[in-house]
Order: sequence, then C-alpha cells, then structure tokens
Amino acid sequence: MPYPDGFEEGWIVVADELDYSNPLVSTVMDEARRFIANETDRDEDSIEKADTALVGLAAQLLDTGKADDVVLLTTDKPAGRAVETLLPQHGFSDCIDFRYVSVEYLETLTADEFR
Repeated sequence: MPYPDGFEEGWIVVADELDYSNPLVSTVMDEARRFIANETDRDEDSIEKADTALVGLAAQLLDTGKADDVVLLTTDKPAGRAVETLLPQHGFSDCIDFRYVSVEYLETLTADEFR
C-alpha cells in the first residue's frame, strides 16, 4: 500500500499547527533558517518556511511529549541535517533519526516501514 492509504488507516496523521508562542519552536525555526542558509550558501530570506517548519514540528512533538522519538524522512538534506544538529542542542539527543529518502521511496511507504 502506498503512503496515501496511511491516512485512511490512521498511521499517518496531519500534525497540529505549530505553536509559535512556544519559545523552543520559534527558536529552533530561526536557528534552522540560519543553518540551512549557511549549508546552502543562500540568503536567510530565501529559505522556505516548510524547511524550518520540519525542525519546529519535531521540536514541538518532543517538547510537548506527543512523541518520544522523531523519524524525519525527507528529500531535503539541509533540513535533515538541521534537525540532527539543532535539536540535540536543546536536550533532544537520542530522539532524532533523519533519513534522506527519494520521492520514489516516499510514494511506496507503508506502515510496515515503522514496525
């Protein structure tokens, strides 16, 4: 079963909105923007908000206790490296697993990958 079935089966859910009033979320998103800009030699203003939101979401899930671990599957290496680098600096050392994957892999993802 491809990943869209995961929504129907309940093993993929849409995350809560980011809580920008949480200082950790806003801090790691700012740090991620700078990190990604440095990694890619781009201006901070050109970094997509979705890239920094990945880092912010991981921080939010861990900080609120909604997750004990976060596995980030992404085709975006700089965002993945930002998660691996920044979240341990905020006390989440052994909770992050970044996996660089292809779009083709994401299109074939099933619940079995997480068991």
